[in-house]
Amino acid sequence: MKTENEKLKKVFSYHQQTKHSFHRSADSPNHLDWKNQPDPFRRYHGSSVISLPLETAIESSLYDALYYPDSNVTQTFNLESISCLLRNSMALSAWKQAGESRWALRINPSSGNLHPTEAYLLTPVIENLSSTPMITHYAPKEHGLEQRCLLPESLWKLLSKDFNQPVFFIGLSSLYWRESWKYGSRAYRYCHLDIGHAIAAITLSAASLGWHCQLLENMSAHQQRILLGLPDNHNNETEQPDCLIAITQTKNQNPVLSLPEQAIQKIALCDWQGEANILSHSSVSWDAINAVAVACEKPTTEMIALNEVAVTKKTTQHNYSDLKAQPIIQQRRSAVAMDKQTTIQAEQFFQLLSRLMPEDVETPFNVFISSARVQLIFFVHRIEGLKAGVYCLTRNPEVLNELKQQMNPEFIWEKVKNCPENLPLFCLVEGDAQLLSRQLSCQQEIAAEGCFSLAMLSQFKNVLEKTGACLYPQLYWECGMIGQVLYLEAEAMAIQGTGIGCFFDDPVHEFLGLQEMNFQSLYHFTVGGAVHDDRILTQPAYNIHSQERKRV
Repeated sequence: MKTENEKLKKVFSYHQQTKHSFHRSADSPNHLDWKNQPDPFRRYHGSSVISLPLETAIESSLYDALYYPDSNVTQTFNLESISCLLRNSMALSAWKQAGESRWALRINPSSGNLHPTEAYLLTPVIENLSSTPMITHYAPKEHGLEQRCLLPESLWKLLSKDFNQPVFFIGLSSLYWRESWKYGSRAYRYCHLDIGHAIAAITLSAASLGWHCQLLENMSAHQQRILLGLPDNHNNETEQPDCLIAITQTKNQNPVLSLPEQAIQKIALCDWQGEANILSHSSVSWDAINAVAVACEKPTTEMIALNEVAVTKKTTQHNYSDLKAQPIIQQRRSAVAMDKQTTIQAEQFFQLLSRLMPEDVETPFNVFISSARVQLIFFVHRIEGLKAGVYCLTRNPEVLNELKQQMNPEFIWEKVKNCPENLPLFCLVEGDAQLLSRQLSCQQEIAAEGCFSLAMLSQFKNVLEKTGACLYPQLYWECGMIGQVLYLEAEAMAIQGTGIGCFFDDPVHEFLGLQEMNFQSLYHFTVGGAVHDDRILTQPAYNIHSQERKRV
């Protein structure tokens, strides 16, 4: 049994080993073996599939309701509402085609569009969906639920006994091989960024239905593996459990952070159906990923002290109050290039920032019970009413003094005067930051040619030493959640964003003046006017008229 110090050494070693620099890239494949690319769709052969309706009578909520759920429009748990939840979080959004190549896009974004994330549902008896509690796997290509295990009603009551209202659960897992096929050792980082995107996508979709989400933070990886019935395939295709989310119709005043061990052990003995498909005829094992995955495996933890942030009033007047949520969610795309000319107004930028502040929104960040650990460094290029330069948004006011002490002493830390008073945005350096942002993001022009780009700077060494190695993935989750909000806010402004996983880690820290590992940049992002390639055809995600609807 490794000690916590040994686990942390593995985490710090992995993080250093997988950094990109001006002179060295993290270990990755020498070439892409296209014939052996992992199947992007997990299926369980032999399990029955419950088709979910693509069209429902549920009207789309307003876009604003994603961040401030309306308790007066709460949907009941039924076939249509469950379908809406998944359709607006984990489903396909479109098919793309160029020549003979055809590929799917999804509502939840993924590094390289490789989609290592899988979703599972644990549901009670639900109207028109199932007459018995069950555990299912979500199949996005078919927009259906693969039935893995039926549960006795008595077992469901035991499982959900600590909830005083209707509840169901969504579990998320990762297949590292889908990412490491292309990105090698750095893929572990990208998989957990994708988990963050998926958590936010689910949380925001639930909010559009008036529902509330809570991460069960005390659950161990072993418990989650049992609950989700995850396969342990050969050829490095093992599926790793990541998190379990409880979804309720009203907010729990005393959040439940775990499920009864007795119920979990009984589920392990249930009759499971279906065999997981093999994703590739062969695969490559990355020792760095294997080592950090073991070190970060979540143990069972005791009750975590609540540090819930009370939501205050909205920071800005919102300019998109008439927009519907569903079209924004389903049209989300990752820009592949920026047009070098689109601008946004400072007021739009400030509104976007308010969506990223845990104190200003109810979702998605309240899915955690811990405070914000990620602060944001913006490279402002084309924002009318805001000077070009480098800025810092402190999402957690408690770290402001620490940042000032550890960052470049020449930074001016001037509060932006024309932004809302309670929005903690500070100018660090004035001037053209386009060359700098491009250089730091692996020389990618997209980081310099939009309206702005940013680096997500997470508390790191000190917080990991206090909390443990198992927190390392969750730091990436928070960055992914921020990225998901940025994607949607960009779409609301009729522009687009894209996540940037390739950046030069330590040169970012050197520019900021950070000499220790107390803060680390974990994710970059850019937002601007996208350039579209008309040679690539866009086709609907699903053929609604040909869908067969099966029920149990």
